[in-house]
Amino acid sequence: MIKNFFILLIVTTLFVSCGEESEVKENEQLTNIKEQIQYYRDSMKTAGIDHISFYSLEYVSHTENTEQENNDIIKKDSIAEENTIFTLGEFNSVAGDYVGKEIKVVGIVDHLCKHGGKKLLLVSDEGDTHVYAKNRFEDKLVGSEITVTGIVTEDRIDEAYLLKWEEDVINKHNSNDETNETDEN
Repeated sequence: MIKNFFILLIVTTLFVSCGEESEVKENEQLTNIKEQIQYYRDSMKTAGIDHISFYSLEYVSHTENTEQENNDIIKKDSIAEENTIFTLGEFNSVAGDYVGKEIKVVGIVDHLCKHGGKKLLLVSDEGDTHVYAKNRFEDKLVGSEITVTGIVTEDRIDEAYLLKWEEDVINKHNSNDETNETDEN
């Protein structure tokens, strides 16, 4: 009888502590996101700017580069002509001028998203960028130097974006609180 009581006590303690641990994790996540939002606000205020832009490529196609093709890639002016291939350093400098336009960028596939395989990180000594696709990339691309043809996309973080983000986080947190209260009843 006492043995059963202790087993019941241990199981009950585990359930209660798991619930508290989950709530602690949610509160930590909320705090981290609020800190990220404040970091962006502070950074923009310090720099005297009204937004921060992140550029990436929406995947169209790619080719794997041979050693001869690598030697043929010549740095171009910042004015792109048809078939101009940008290095990642050049891409990071001129991407804002090409939002919505198709360009080519050369780099090494450093990472392929393991979850869905639809995002890769293209890197070089000069910088990096993310490439997003509708279909899964082949795992064999990791470590290969490729030329990606893609459409430049812009993610802009400004005060309106931060307010919406903050509102979504608060609503999600409040929604989780309501769900937890319903579960407890």
